[in-house]
Amino acid sequence: LVMKLKYGRKVGAAATMAKFMAPLADANPGVLLVPVPLHRQRLWWRGFNQSVLIARELSARLGLASCNDAIRRVRRTKPLKG
Repeated sequence: LVMKLKYGRKVGAAATMAKFMAPLADANPGVLLVPVPLHRQRLWWRGFNQSVLIARELSARLGLASCNDAIRRVRRTKPLKG
């Protein structure tokens, strides 16, 4: 499912992932969801950040706050695929 979301551009998979993650999440009001940022080059290539999509879905399902720019990726890392 992760590979379909990231590389297959199946952004609807984020909602499915959030659906299964929600029962496992800590839904205390003080929790802040912080998605892992992509390197700017990879974000440009992919066109979206899959962790932002999942955090957005979880935030809506659980009523939690989400902050997309709390942390910054400073170096490019190897892709998961392969």
